[in-house]
Order: sequence, then structure tokens, then C-alpha cells
Amino acid sequence: MKKILFIIGVIFLLGNHAIAQSPDKDFVIIGVGTGDANLSQVQQRYAKKSDICYIKENEVSPMKQITKAIKGLVIRDLHVYLSGKPGELVFNSVTVNSVNVGEFKEQIMKWKNSISGKVVIHSPGAFTSPSGIELKKQLEEISGLEFIMIKQDL
Repeated sequence: MKKILFIIGVIFLLGNHAIAQSPDKDFVIIGVGTGDANLSQVQQRYAKKSDICYIKENEVSPMKQITKAIKGLVIRDLHVYLSGKPGELVFNSVTVNSVNVGEFKEQIMKWKNSISGKVVIHSPGAFTSPSGIELKKQLEEISGLEFIMIKQDL
């Protein structure tokens, strides 16, 4: 009888752990330079179902900030709101493009540990040019995740 109760207890604990780790939330990153009106809309949209992290300009690199923010979490999709130009992810003074994306490889590779879905870039046109398509391809190869862009004027 004790063995059966022990087994039931272990199953119960494992079941609760699996539920706690289920990726039912998204995570939102808001880059420096995002307009106040859009920022307010983003905050309202994700207020109850997602965690929000703001990239700080004076801190370590934006990619390290993102990696630190999602470390140890299990999330569905990572939404990144930022300004930019075709072919670039612009975090105010730091720009990620197809030429320098390798500099951020170590950080981007870690994202797969936390994200079960995809990375959604909310940007005016990050992946809309040939260099943007190349950047998207490189990000996907490095991370093992799907990257998509939602065109948004910020």
C-alpha cells in the first residue's frame, strides 16, 4: 500500500511540474526608441497574458538583456518590438544585421532553451530587403527557431 501511495505521489508531483512548465505565455521585449503611443498599445495587449521586459540603453548589449530576461523560463513566443530599417534590428545604438549577427551568436543560441514557439519581430521592415531576408535566415540557423516579422510603424 505504501508503494502505491508513493507512486501516486510521484506521478502527482511530475504532473504538476509538467503543467507549471507548459509554455502558455508569450514574452515581450520592448526596444529603446519605441514610440509612446505604440508602447501603450503593446502594454495593454499583453498586460495579463505575458511578461514584458524593456531594453535599457545603458546596460549590457540588448541580446544579453534578452537572454537574461528569458533564462529559466518556458515561453511560447518571444515578441520583440523595435525600430529599424530594412535588413536591420535596431536597438537604439546597437544594430544587428547580416554582417554582424555572428557577434551575437552565443546569446541567440541560448534562446532555444526557453522558447517553444517562434520569435516575432515587430518592426517597420527588418526582413523586407535582400539583406533582411539574409538576416532572418542567419537568425534561424543560429537559434534553431522560426523568426517572423509583423510590419509595424513604431
